[in-house]
Amino acid sequence: MKTVTISVVTGWLLLALTGCGSDTNNTTLPSGQLITTPTAQLALQSNTSCEALREYVVDTITDRYIAGAYPIPICPDCRTVEEDIVLEDAVPTSAPTDASTDSATFDDFTQTNSQEAGVDELDLVETDVNGNFYLVDGTTLVIANGLPPENLREIAAIGLTDTGYAHGLLLDASRQRLVVVMSGSIAAYPELASVSQDYWSPPSVELFFVDVSDPTNPVVDKQLLLEGYQIAARRIDSRVHLVSHFTPVTPAILYTDAELLDLLERYRDAVASNAGELALLEQQLRERIDELLLQIDINELLPQLWQKQAGGEYVSIPNPSCDVNRPDVSVYLALTSITSVDSDGANVNNLIVVNNAWNVYASENNLYLIQPSSGWWWDPWQREQTAIYKFMIGAGAAEYRAMGVVDGSAWSSFQFSEFKDYLRVATTRNEYDPATDVWTQDNHLFVLAGNLAGTLDIVGGVNGFGVDERIFSARFLGDRGFVVTFRQIDPLFAFDLSDPNNPQLVGELEIPGVSTYIHPLDDNHLLTIGFSGDMLGLNPGFQLQIFNVQDLASPEQVHEFTPDFGADGFAWTSAMYDHLAFNYFDAAKVLTIPVQHYAYSLDQHLSGFAAFSVDVEAGFTELGRLDHSDLARDIYCTDPLAATDGSVCEYGLYLEAANPLRSVSALVDDQTYIYTFSNVGIKASNANDFGTALSDLPLDYPYFYWWWPVDAPL
Repeated sequence: MKTVTISVVTGWLLLALTGCGSDTNNTTLPSGQLITTPTAQLALQSNTSCEALREYVVDTITDRYIAGAYPIPICPDCRTVEEDIVLEDAVPTSAPTDASTDSATFDDFTQTNSQEAGVDELDLVETDVNGNFYLVDGTTLVIANGLPPENLREIAAIGLTDTGYAHGLLLDASRQRLVVVMSGSIAAYPELASVSQDYWSPPSVELFFVDVSDPTNPVVDKQLLLEGYQIAARRIDSRVHLVSHFTPVTPAILYTDAELLDLLERYRDAVASNAGELALLEQQLRERIDELLLQIDINELLPQLWQKQAGGEYVSIPNPSCDVNRPDVSVYLALTSITSVDSDGANVNNLIVVNNAWNVYASENNLYLIQPSSGWWWDPWQREQTAIYKFMIGAGAAEYRAMGVVDGSAWSSFQFSEFKDYLRVATTRNEYDPATDVWTQDNHLFVLAGNLAGTLDIVGGVNGFGVDERIFSARFLGDRGFVVTFRQIDPLFAFDLSDPNNPQLVGELEIPGVSTYIHPLDDNHLLTIGFSGDMLGLNPGFQLQIFNVQDLASPEQVHEFTPDFGADGFAWTSAMYDHLAFNYFDAAKVLTIPVQHYAYSLDQHLSGFAAFSVDVEAGFTELGRLDHSDLARDIYCTDPLAATDGSVCEYGLYLEAANPLRSVSALVDDQTYIYTFSNVGIKASNANDFGTALSDLPLDYPYFYWWWPVDAPL
């Protein structure tokens, strides 16, 4: 066990940050027109020398310092900690009571509900055909087996770290490899920390590569550690692609140099007095920053990457010297890494991009970084637009291919879809034009295609639909597209995309409520979940719907179902905003979702799951509700906790701990079984009697909550 104490710096750097470069930081509106994103300048280029990167960093830091807009911390993404931070190597926990596995297999089962076929997404639970479930409980990897369903049991567990938290897992069943993605802080690795990290600790992402060829004896044989924090992860075949964000720690020399600080003070005084020496002071600032940055290795500003073999030390994987893809415009120095690695931890490649993307979409061959202007304004009068960067992904490092710009913003990966070399994008525009003093809110659908010049060109589009509404959900299915917008009613728009150069809005259906996720049932029907028409009433809840879209010109709602939870409290499900929590089993036509019903009477509360039969002819039939609150009570409502803080049990605070997360449906000997997973355990049920558990498995690594006494044992 290793321990390190980290000091705290509470001061903030009194320097400035703006989202626009020196060539676009106008404060008056030219010609009464909004500024369009400078597309040509945003195309990425790779540095050919450290000098080129250093000059770019000088420009971007200088522009930030002289802008005088917003104060920034020395390390925007870093943690400041006072307590000891502890890290332990991955070690097996106590042996399970029953590590045996059953020879039976699932005849069919649900896997991660990914957006695109062949593109696995990071999830909280992974499953294999042998009935093994892989999940991270707190900081512990747990493997359980659910065959037969009456004998749900833990077969292995490994403690990964004592710090950080898990984002999820990716299972490569063909290679019997598991990749666990966790976040933490570089402070947990004192042997890797730089001098500046005595006060600031950059976030970290760590990948644990686990051999699960014997599920009863999983072995962590490699680890990969990156500076930054995780944005997204995808697995395509046996290749994992991790997207992470890193904002460099401001070099100490830039906030301790007396000459630079004096220049900054003189510059601020000149701005305040409208003095005529601004141009001279700006040049002096640039020259001084240039001089100071000559004293450091510019590579130190890039996110670092380390690899660890089983039982060994972390070994640095150097970035290609100063090789950073960047636009030809001075912008805030935010870095995005696309790290590609095999599922066994081999063949590590890393691409670094100057980018501030928060949304990622991936097909089987390409990955797109989505950069909205709302997160990175180029000009005070910048139009609301989105820059899209395309990277080819495969066996080596990601390769930049093209970029394009569309009007509006997109918040979900489901608003993007690649099909036959075309990219379809649905956006919402919410834009104020000071020249006309008018706010405009509408929606657009664009079709883009790449060209040899490295540009994603708009080749077709439908502009201005759903006026005064915004997109709540979207789904592209082959040469068709469906978009749901909402303000007071729920329009479902249907698009014919068979001609990419001439996409057509051919149908529209307006009904109460709003769908927040769209799932294909078959070629002609959509299954959706969202808010009911009574979403603002006394008993708001969630709503299930089936739409017939065989005739795109006349989409039709054929079934609607709002589960009844009574007037006592309110019900909601994470499946409304997290598609990975939406478990539809096509083989049995069964939908299972996590449900929280917050009731005023504890006996009416539900922290568990609901299951429904889904039929395009008969509609919805609720199969039952399975609660996990009993598992939470068993953990949190026993001595000494009850004696220490009786309100935890008396007022139902423990119900928060029964947080329902995921479910897996499986077919075994012509019977459908549903396995449900929460923070406190796993339950197995027959779909025909879903409210009754055949077996359950409490998890032994409970989470800590705000109401849990710090010193209370578990």
